[in-house]
Amino acid sequence: AEKIAALAGAVAAGDHKKIIEIVDECDESGRDLVRLLTDLQALGWKADDEILWARFDDVRSQSPIAPRVWIIDAAAGQLGQAPNFTIERLQLSREFSVIDVPIKISSKVRYSGGDSVITRKVHLEVDQQRLADQTVQIKLQPHGEATVEFEYRFETPGSHLVSVVLDHDALPGDNRAEAVVTITESLPVLLVDGDRKLDPTKCETYFANAALAATGDEHPWIKGTVITPEELIVDRLKPMSVAVIANVGLLSEPAIEGLRQFVSSGHGLLFTLGDNVDKDRYRELKISGNDELLPCRLMSIGNEDANEKRGVRVASNSLELPWLRPFRAEQGGSLTDARWSRWWKVDIPETTNEKHTVPLPRTEDLEPAAGSESIAEKRAIGNAVVEARLTTGDPLIVSRRFGRGITAVLTSSLDADWNTLPAKQDYVPFLHELLFALATPVASRNVDVGSPLILAVSADLKVSDFQFLNPANKPLPAEKIDDPFQPVVRLRTTTLPGVYRFARKTPTPNDANRPEYFAVNFDRAESDLSQLTVEQRTVLEGNARLKFVADLPDLRQNMFSESSRVELWWILLYVFLGSLGVEAWMTRRMIRGGYSTSEVNVPG
Repeated sequence: AEKIAALAGAVAAGDHKKIIEIVDECDESGRDLVRLLTDLQALGWKADDEILWARFDDVRSQSPIAPRVWIIDAAAGQLGQAPNFTIERLQLSREFSVIDVPIKISSKVRYSGGDSVITRKVHLEVDQQRLADQTVQIKLQPHGEATVEFEYRFETPGSHLVSVVLDHDALPGDNRAEAVVTITESLPVLLVDGDRKLDPTKCETYFANAALAATGDEHPWIKGTVITPEELIVDRLKPMSVAVIANVGLLSEPAIEGLRQFVSSGHGLLFTLGDNVDKDRYRELKISGNDELLPCRLMSIGNEDANEKRGVRVASNSLELPWLRPFRAEQGGSLTDARWSRWWKVDIPETTNEKHTVPLPRTEDLEPAAGSESIAEKRAIGNAVVEARLTTGDPLIVSRRFGRGITAVLTSSLDADWNTLPAKQDYVPFLHELLFALATPVASRNVDVGSPLILAVSADLKVSDFQFLNPANKPLPAEKIDDPFQPVVRLRTTTLPGVYRFARKTPTPNDANRPEYFAVNFDRAESDLSQLTVEQRTVLEGNARLKFVADLPDLRQNMFSESSRVELWWILLYVFLGSLGVEAWMTRRMIRGGYSTSEVNVPG
């Protein structure tokens, strides 16, 4: 019993050497490792992973007698026979938005285990209330899938839970998927104008400020405030979500330190360039150590080649991020029609990762629990991302995770001095989407199991009055982390998938005390109930590494019908040593007998 328990622990820990040691300690002449609890789901076997199974063969071969591995189908061949419908993880057009802006919620419904065409209803729920006018009906082919999409406008600020739901089937655990959207009344943005002039239309931020202003009686999506570089102090930054440094030639040391704290605490910072920018001074925008506030280094000013007939434009195929795709030429966007006469050429560090990375908390302040953050994610922190390029190949937008926020550079001007973008129809939506992309909250409300939950709170929040609640409604302690710009509360790790809440321990009727939602997702690949195919079984049974049996009687028949394997090496060793002893004794006997005979035959 002790060896079985030790073996189970070694298997769970993936300690192959320990497994071999335990098996080698067994006294039985036959060594059989029987896996009883398996339903032959193809997903977990990784039959096409040659390296994995080569390691298995190597570990198994290290034993003097390789153990036999028997696989019993506990599901008796019934896995995947019943129809199952799965909703994939939700995709949001925005996780962070403002009141009355449409949010698109999309997903896929997959169908497996059936052999007939079937129709299903898919429902949208908001804050756990099903919306009667948000139900769609889809038709699914056997082993097929269908995309579903909903659109919803939120009318109140705060966090909102959205759920896409199917009616229950044989496997109800994958019939709903949740995500959380954070809504604010308007996004506060600080515009630091580095080229202020008496004529307002000549100022660096004139077009940007006009683009952000609301028309008529509409509520502004983004509330812009314009200041000069001399007015840039910490107190001006604190109420803002994003700061735009527009063609500013010189920043004071207190301003640089304020920007560093501003971004590190979970806000967005955008540098737009122009002829006022001094590359040497911008290279001095450093923070602690050798890290730099800018995601790239300024090199020289590039110019449009007069011989280029069509001019320098945005390369449509470089607009791969979700917020940029609507501006591609094939989508009818006019962003790619704008001409760029001048821009700054920049140098990107060798650690550049051009794939968009999920925002992560600042590790030195908000380290997740052990094992909840992969090495790839750790390396992604601080890497530059080229979000858009010009047709010359030069970067147009470069961004990077900085602390808990994002810092970015637009390598051309925000006004019409260096490009014709302000004259294009896409200028207003492009600027809005760029600023919303930078206004990422301190941490995502939609995470995977094992990740921490992080929520921005007010400085005067008394954390002892609040708690986290997991999907089972179990209270979990919250800890507060103070920050000069943005204090946060944290739940160190999540162990269950589903909806988590941060709420006051003693609820009050005040709407301001409504719960804050988080959606913790699981790997929905487990919903693929496809069994191992005959071909996959053949691969797994290669090299006599394992054998599949149908049930326990089949196992007994196979185990005892095979020739018994006995470990004879130690017997043979004793026989060999014994034969050597006998041979030595006989040799000695013969030598002694021959010597005695010689003495008898000597004359005299």
